[in-house]
Amino acid sequence: YPLIARLEGLGRLFGVPYVPITLTFPWLGPIGLIPLPSKWYIHFGEIIDLSKYPPDAINDDILVNNLSEMVRRTIQEMIYELLKKRRSIWFG
Repeated sequence: YPLIARLEGLGRLFGVPYVPITLTFPWLGPIGLIPLPSKWYIHFGEIIDLSKYPPDAINDDILVNNLSEMVRRTIQEMIYELLKKRRSIWFG
């Protein structure tokens, strides 16, 4: 749901982080809590083999930073590819 607001104070009364205000709740009452249908895709990328690095490589801050940047870039590229295939936010 697209959030319009988060009522954190009201949420604490109910023991939840916040009460969401969306396009359908609270205006449609309890029916507004029924989620809109959505389509999800799960994409598994290629295996990233880190076995070529010795166990003490974890202490090399530059190597760890380079590897984490490579993983972040790989995930971001996968997201861009999936977004190109998406027809619409609402219809998948």
